[in-house]
Amino acid sequence: MEVIRRNESTAVTAVVPGLTSGQTYTLNYSDNVTGSTYSASATAAANGKATFTLDSYYLDYTGFLYGEVLDSASVTVFETNIDVIRPYCDVTRVGEKLELTEVEAQEYERIARYIIDSQTSSFTYLKKYKELVGGGYDYLPVDERILKIYKVYENAVLVYDVDGDPEDNDGVFRISTDKTSIIQDNTTITSPGVNRMNYASVWRDRFLDVDFPDGYEFLVLGDFGWQTIPQDIQEACEILMQDISRNNLRYATRYIESFDNEDFKIKFQKDYSTNTGNMIVDKILSKYKTFIKIGVL
Repeated sequence: MEVIRRNESTAVTAVVPGLTSGQTYTLNYSDNVTGSTYSASATAAANGKATFTLDSYYLDYTGFLYGEVLDSASVTVFETNIDVIRPYCDVTRVGEKLELTEVEAQEYERIARYIIDSQTSSFTYLKKYKELVGGGYDYLPVDERILKIYKVYENAVLVYDVDGDPEDNDGVFRISTDKTSIIQDNTTITSPGVNRMNYASVWRDRFLDVDFPDGYEFLVLGDFGWQTIPQDIQEACEILMQDISRNNLRYATRYIESFDNEDFKIKFQKDYSTNTGNMIVDKILSKYKTFIKIGVL
């Protein structure tokens, strides 16, 4: 099931149907990304639905959960996946603008979000551990957008903890300007900066140290993704919702290569099915295309 978390939400709730009215149930759920486990209780209403309040953690972060509902005898009566997500635009505002019912607006936003996610790395916001391998450079590439670093382990040894004693850290780690890599901040007043190794080692550099040695394993706890939905993605979502609801851009922007009015023949470009079907949206999404992780076979 999908649980929608909006900017104005003060609680995140999951509604489970098909239960016995008046009975108290327990929802045990685990986070498929972090591995954390939680529990919540609720009493089923007259319509057989129980509303469980999820942990406040999900007021900030996206959640991909697995949940089990247990009755008073600890028997599992319902199980499901629970995705805690943010809509990609203001569903209420767009629904009113397009004269949609609330149910229609929510459904069209969900479809638009699926279309956008199929063309991008999606716009989740997760706090998680990520395993990375050093390449012998002074930076550590990350194959997704990183926003904050909490801990860094080097070959299973904790070398940085943002909440720990600074004297216990082996260095200060920070995020590159484009948020695609991790670097060590070695700049001080007496040492204003050094040339960073961002190329394969050559003979003249054979004795130079690198911050992320080749083959070293790093485990990073950080915030990844998008803390807010970019404005142009909100606009792309709104355009797609309009497209879905009114179908008013059926021909104008759908990669028509030729049109024969006499026989009503339409010829689409060969790659039209790999795009959203809307040129305007494709232009917006072009800078958010999925990361490609390069490796060596």
